[in-house]
Amino acid sequence: MQSTPLSFNQAYFVVVGWWLHMQGHEIRQPNTHQLITELTGPLDYSELRAGIADIVCRHDVLRAAVLASNFNHLRVSLHMRGIVSRRLSDGIVPGALLREGLLSPDSELLGPDVFEQVVSVQSTTTAVAESLHLIASDATEDDIPGLAANQIADSWDYSQTPRFRVSLLRLEERRHILMVAFDFLSSDGVSLRVFLRELAEYYGRRVGLIFSPLPPLSMQYAEYALWERDRLQGPRLKVLLDFWKTQWSQVPNPDSVLSMIRPPRHAPDKSMPAPRRAVIDETLTMELRCFARRQHITISMLWLALLAIVLRKYSTTDVIPIMGVMPNRGRPGTENLIGRFSNVHVMMLRFNNAYTMGDFLKHVKTTVLATTSHQDLPSFAATVWNGIDFRPVTTTFRFSRRQREALVQGPVQFRVIDLPRRDGHCPLEVHVADQGQTMSVSADAAPQYSSRLVLGNLVSEILSSLRRTLTPGAVDRRLEQIV
Repeated sequence: MQSTPLSFNQAYFVVVGWWLHMQGHEIRQPNTHQLITELTGPLDYSELRAGIADIVCRHDVLRAAVLASNFNHLRVSLHMRGIVSRRLSDGIVPGALLREGLLSPDSELLGPDVFEQVVSVQSTTTAVAESLHLIASDATEDDIPGLAANQIADSWDYSQTPRFRVSLLRLEERRHILMVAFDFLSSDGVSLRVFLRELAEYYGRRVGLIFSPLPPLSMQYAEYALWERDRLQGPRLKVLLDFWKTQWSQVPNPDSVLSMIRPPRHAPDKSMPAPRRAVIDETLTMELRCFARRQHITISMLWLALLAIVLRKYSTTDVIPIMGVMPNRGRPGTENLIGRFSNVHVMMLRFNNAYTMGDFLKHVKTTVLATTSHQDLPSFAATVWNGIDFRPVTTTFRFSRRQREALVQGPVQFRVIDLPRRDGHCPLEVHVADQGQTMSVSADAAPQYSSRLVLGNLVSEILSSLRRTLTPGAVDRRLEQIV
């Protein structure tokens, strides 16, 4: 067995879960990352299972159990201080922990000596494959959403390995659905792409279609966790904290922001609004790429600007905060790892009456670059370590690049299936997916909101702003003309 500390993000979610348990609260299940892939062609079940086992053996984090090494000593210490016995109300857990000094960078709970991840170094592909119960069950396409939801419904036991669940559905003799769900501490969005790519590679090698092995990983997630703890201290930590303290201090009053998604008084319906999604055809996608290139911005920056412009119409403030999902894989070697790297940080987009569309695009670019250069501070630390109360932000923006074509290994194709999902960071989520020749944009709202933005077809408004932006001379027009 090999033990190493948790990364800060891992430690935070473990600590909050433990605190809720000690307080007698129901533990809210953290989000799960799920990959749903259609496999077309003659499938060898045993070799598919062995290919998954190869990935488990390649990535230590998938066979790392989260254990409490010094937990009993710490629990006695907290009881003596009267902290554990103190009851807390729902919704203030991080703030309460902060006031007790339990979430500071040098606290015992977040430190390396209480919770740790223990990797089984003797695991073999054969042993892991035998532990995977990969039995194809008959199903129809209509069954997929319900079965996918069932797979992630149960809570996770972080002390058990492997750190994912896998199910195989047989739609037809040569058509299957592979569903893989990872717990929140061992994966992120990029990890799903790594898993799919490596599964296609390992499966192809096992059925004799690929003969060159995957290059060895230059590091494991546990090494990243050690590196992160060494990096986030001293001058670098101060720079990060100062930057995010400035950003969060400018988040508008919650009432002015939440007004855009507060349900009307006459609409008591709390059901989940259907996600809105539109596909951008090849012609418009090409125009969009050419426009972004001329403006020296990325595709994601352009979409972010369009979203902010639409949100401004529904807000009572000139400052629009949007949460952005950032990969946080700047260190060489992390790009091919499965693990919990991504952070979610706020981006403050400001509107000025004198702005032209070109001016606003430059402002968005500057904001994104500044945010990206400070993305390595864990999400929770931006507020918690600064002693700032978290203020509600209505919208999360997510941009992803997806596999352009199916991964083909001989007669078998691996193709990702998109299902409606939310990550729960904000009441409203907007996701833009770049598939190469085409793109898609979708919006979704939390169950507790009957969002007039979503119900009023937010996606259509964003696309209308896009088309006006792409017209000749639009960059020199005032923003109100684009809206």
